[in-house]
Amino acid sequence: MLSSNVTAQLLGGSLYLTDYSAGSRSLQVAQDTRNPALFTVTPGAGTRVNGLTTAAHFLVSQLSSDINITMNDGGTGSGSTDISINGSGLTIRGNLTVNVLGKGPDTIRATNAAIGASLFVCTNDGADQLLLSQIKVGMLTNIMTGAGPDTVTIQKSTFNSCFNLDGGLQGGDTLNVDDSTFHQAFCANMCTSGNTINVERDTSLPGSTTFLRPASFNYLGVLQRGGGGNINVATHDPASQVYFASAATFLAANVQTSVLGAHFNGCSPNYIWCTRAGIEITTASLPDWTQNQTGYSQIIHTDGGIGPLTFSVSAGALPVGFSINPTTGLISGTPTNVQTAHFTVLVIDANGPSDAQQYTVHINAPLQITTTSLVDWTQNLAGFNQPIATSGGTPAITFTVSTGTLPSGLNLNPSTGVISGTPNLAGVSHFTIRATDAAGSADTHDYAVTINPLVTITTTSLSDGTLNNYIAYSQTVATTGGTGSITFSLGAGRLPDGLTLDGSTGQITGRPTLVGTFNFTIVATDSLGATDSKPYSVVINDALVITTTSLPNPTKDVFYSTTIQSVGGTAPVQYTLYGGVLPTGL
Repeated sequence: MLSSNVTAQLLGGSLYLTDYSAGSRSLQVAQDTRNPALFTVTPGAGTRVNGLTTAAHFLVSQLSSDINITMNDGGTGSGSTDISINGSGLTIRGNLTVNVLGKGPDTIRATNAAIGASLFVCTNDGADQLLLSQIKVGMLTNIMTGAGPDTVTIQKSTFNSCFNLDGGLQGGDTLNVDDSTFHQAFCANMCTSGNTINVERDTSLPGSTTFLRPASFNYLGVLQRGGGGNINVATHDPASQVYFASAATFLAANVQTSVLGAHFNGCSPNYIWCTRAGIEITTASLPDWTQNQTGYSQIIHTDGGIGPLTFSVSAGALPVGFSINPTTGLISGTPTNVQTAHFTVLVIDANGPSDAQQYTVHINAPLQITTTSLVDWTQNLAGFNQPIATSGGTPAITFTVSTGTLPSGLNLNPSTGVISGTPNLAGVSHFTIRATDAAGSADTHDYAVTINPLVTITTTSLSDGTLNNYIAYSQTVATTGGTGSITFSLGAGRLPDGLTLDGSTGQITGRPTLVGTFNFTIVATDSLGATDSKPYSVVINDALVITTTSLPNPTKDVFYSTTIQSVGGTAPVQYTLYGGVLPTGL
C-alpha cells in the first residue's frame, strides 16, 4: 500500500491498483530491463504517496495472469485521469482491465504491448481520449465510453478476435482507425447522431464489420477509407443516412444488424458483448429447372440473425408453380411455364434486421433428343464420331445406353453424348440412347447402326483386247462390302490407249488403239474412305487378219478339207460365215 489514496494489491496472480485521490493523477505502466512490467504512480498536486512527492514504482512479473486498474475521483470531477501503458514489448498473459469511474476528462494510452487474453476499457463522463497504438489483443476487446464527446484512436494494432466499441449516449464521438487489422467481428455502436468514423490507409476490416446505432435515432456518419479493405455498414433504421468519402468501398448495405443484451451494465469491463446478431443470406444463386419436372427444393440459407426468421419475395415473382415457405425459406414446387424469373428474397429476423438477395432462375423446356438417326460405318475403319443432339432441358445433360448394345468398338461419352471409336465387327446393332438433364427430365430414342465389312474387289483379272476391234471392249471391276456408294479410280499404271474407267460403276470400256501389254491398279473406295485395290495386266493384240487369200476348188463326191489361216486378234479366234453360201456338202 502506497498511501491512503493510492492502493495496489497483487491477488491470485493479478494486480489491482486503485486511486481514490482528488485532483489530476497520472498512472504509467512501463517495462524495465529485467523484463517485468513497471507501474509508476505520479501523485497530483497536493497529493503525497507515502509522505513523499516522488513517484512510486511497482514491478509485476510477466507471468501475471491479469492486470486490473481502477481510477476513481469520487465523482468530484476536479481533475483529469491520465493512464499510460508503454509496454516496450510487454506481454500481459491474461486480461488487461482499465476502469476510470470519475468525471474526467480521462486520457488512456496503451502502446507497444501484447495482451494474451482480453482487453476491457471503461470510462465515465467527460471528453475522454483513448489511444491504442501497436497493440496486439489475442481475444475479445470491449471498449465502453461514457457521455462524450469521446475520441477513440486505433493505430497499427491487431485484434485477433471480436472488437466491440460502445460509444455512449450523447453523440459527437469520433472513431479513428489507421493501419490496423481486425480478424473477426468489428462492431462500433456509436449510439446517437453526430458521430464520425474515419477508416484510413491500410486497415483490414473483416466481412462481419458493422456500424450500429439504435432504431430510434437517425444516424449521420462519415465513413472514410484511404487504403485497402472492405467495409460493411449496417443500420436498424432504413431512414439512416451514411455518407462516403475518399473512394470508400460500400458492400452489403441492406444488411441490418442488432446486438443482444444491453450496453455494459454499470460500465462493467467483464461484460461480454460479441454477438454477431446481424443476418445475412449466404445462398448466392439458385439452380435452374425444367418445365413440368417435379422435385425442385432449394433452401435460402442464412448466417446470423435471431429466430424466428421470416422469408418473403420482396420484388419480382417466383417461377409459376413455385412457392416459398415463409418460415424455413424453402423454395419448392413444379414449374409449369418456360420462363426466366427474376426475383428478390427478403429475410427478416425476430429483432428486425434483414437481408435481401436477388436471384434469376431459368425454367427450360423439357429435354428432347433431336438426332433421328446415326450413320452406318465400315468395319475396322477409324473415325466414327456421332453426337446425340438435344434441345431443351437443364444442364448438365447425361447420356446412357438404356437398351441394346453399341457396335463392338464404339463407346458413348456420358457427358457429351458423342458415340465414337473404331467398330471391329460387321453386323447390325440396335440400341436406345437415354438423355437425362439436371432436373431429372429425360428422353429416349432408338437407333440402328450397320457396320459393313471392308470393301473388297472381287474381280481377279480382266480380259485382253484387240486393236481397233469393231466390237467395243467392256469389262467391269466388281466389289463386295463397304459403306454407301463405291467409287473407282486408277491407282497406278495406265489403261490401254482408247479405254476409259467409269468411276461410279467400275466399268472399263472403249476401242483399244495401241498394241501392247498394259499393267495398272484399280482402287475401290467406299463413302467413308475405306479402300481396296487390285493390280491387272491387259494385253491388246494386233488386229485380226485372215491370211488365206483363196481356197482350192472341191471335186464332186470327193472329200474336201482346207484351213483358213489368220494372224493377230485375241484368242480364241472364231470363224463364221459372214456372206454367201458354202458349196453343198461343205
